[in-house]
Amino acid sequence: AVAAQMPHLLALRDAIYAEPFRAMLRALTGCGPLGPKSDMSVNIYAPGHHLLCHDDVIGTRRLSYIVYLTEPGREWRADEGGALELYPMLPADGACAEQPSTTPSRFLLPHWNSMALFEVQPGRSFHSVGEVLGERPRMSISGWFHRPDSEPVPAQLASLAQLKDVLSSTDASTANTPFEPLPLFTADAADSAAPADEPSPLA
Repeated sequence: AVAAQMPHLLALRDAIYAEPFRAMLRALTGCGPLGPKSDMSVNIYAPGHHLLCHDDVIGTRRLSYIVYLTEPGREWRADEGGALELYPMLPADGACAEQPSTTPSRFLLPHWNSMALFEVQPGRSFHSVGEVLGERPRMSISGWFHRPDSEPVPAQLASLAQLKDVLSSTDASTANTPFEPLPLFTADAADSAAPADEPSPLA
């Protein structure tokens, strides 16, 4: 059965890597030039799996994409978890630089045959994957389109560099402020997202 599906997966890969699709992404996002490098992987989140907040900044990544391949014919429900969670940025103050909120403001459910896409922005494109609460696995194909090698990301803006900078400037005698607890994801939260935030169907 898996072998029989391989031609379809290869056709999807070729379509995503094709220059017309890349040109469409550049026009859609205004992200700027894309180099020849692209990558792709399959991810399966079983019940209980999740992914913590991060900004995807590694090397020359410019655009992140996720193609959701959850069970066809059955709409993914909000109470099953597994949403892509997007975080707003909090303004800088005298004590610390601009940083992401500890609470996501947008939730995108992994609906079958839909695609989520966002520009990788150092220190800004923070997102996570909520815990899968239902019995169905959350399967997707995801990856990145990269900027040309002549446009490297400033190293000081990468997440790891920022964390090291914070650690080096933190007084060890100062007590850490705990994160606010994350709210449980509900259908009302999903409905609060603007229609423009919904992933676009592939076909």
